[in-house]
Amino acid sequence: MSGEERLDYLVVGAENGLSGLSPSDPRLNPALYNTNFDKGPIYQVIKANKAGTNWYDEMTASRPIQNHTLGFGGGSDNAKYYASFSFYDERGPVINTYVRKLGAHISTEFKVKDFSEFWLNNGGPNNNLTLPVELTSFTATKQSNLDVLTEWMVASELNTDKYEVQVSRGNADYRANKFVTLGTISSTGNSTTSKTYQFTDGENNKSGVRYYRLKITDHDGRVTYSGIRPVVFDEEIKWHIYPNPSSGIFNLVYQASDGEAVGLKVYDINGRQVKQSIYTANGFVQKAEINLGGNHFVPGMYMLEVTTGGQKHIFRLLKQ
Repeated sequence: MSGEERLDYLVVGAENGLSGLSPSDPRLNPALYNTNFDKGPIYQVIKANKAGTNWYDEMTASRPIQNHTLGFGGGSDNAKYYASFSFYDERGPVINTYVRKLGAHISTEFKVKDFSEFWLNNGGPNNNLTLPVELTSFTATKQSNLDVLTEWMVASELNTDKYEVQVSRGNADYRANKFVTLGTISSTGNSTTSKTYQFTDGENNKSGVRYYRLKITDHDGRVTYSGIRPVVFDEEIKWHIYPNPSSGIFNLVYQASDGEAVGLKVYDINGRQVKQSIYTANGFVQKAEINLGGNHFVPGMYMLEVTTGGQKHIFRLLKQ
C-alpha cells in the first residue's frame, strides 16, 4: 500500500490487533468477519469515521425544567392549616446530569384560651380551601413604539394577592436566572369568571433580547411563576454556522422574534437553488440543521441565504 492511499477501514483482530486498510488491500476480506471466539480468530471490519465526532452535540442536549407545587388549606375562626408539596426537576445540558428536589411544608394556627385547650378543624367541605390562580395565557408583545405590552388571562382567582411583571435583560441575565420587577398589579379579588390584566413596559433604550415572566403571590405568601416570553429587539447573539467546513451537516445558530418565519435557501456555485426550508422562531436561541449529505450534493462551495423580519444573512458553506 502506497503512502498516498487512504485508510478507509479498520480491522480488529489483525496481526497487530488493529490495522488501517484501504479498500484495495487484499487483507480486507469481509468473508472472514467473526466476533465469536469459539468459531475462530476475531476478525471485525469497521469503517473509519473520517469526518470525526462533534462531541459537543454528542454530550449535550436541550433539556426540560419541571417545577410543580400542589397546595391546599382550610380552617375556621379558631384554627387554620396549610400544606404544600413541591417537585423540581432540572436536567442539565450535559447528558446524565440533573438536579431533583422534593419538598413539603405543613403549617397550622390555633386560637387558645390557655395552654391546655386547643381547637383543630379537620377542614370539611364548608371551609375555605386555598387554590392557586388558574392562569390560561400570558403574552409579551412588542409595540410599534418599542414598548412591550404584557397581557395575561385568568380563569379563576382565589386568595391571589398580586402579580409582578418581571424581566431579564439579555441572554447573560437569563442564563443566570436574574429577573427584576418592572411593575405590580393587584388582584381584583376572588372570582370564578375569566379576567384579563395588562402591564406595559415603557422602559427606554431597550436592546438585545428581553425575557418576561409573571410572579404570582397569594395572600398566604406562596409564590408561583408563569412561563417565560422572550421579545427580540436586535440581534444579541451572532448568527453563525458550525461546523464549517463540514462533510455534509451544517448547523445555523440564530435568534429571532417569537412566531417569525426564518427562511433558508441554499445555492450551489452556479447560482442554482438546491435546498429550501422554513423554520418558525420562538424568541429563544435556536439551532437549524442544513443537511448537504448525499452524493447529489457534490463537495465544494455553497451559499446559504437566510431571511427573517425583512433582514437577510449570507453564509458560505464548504462541503468537503
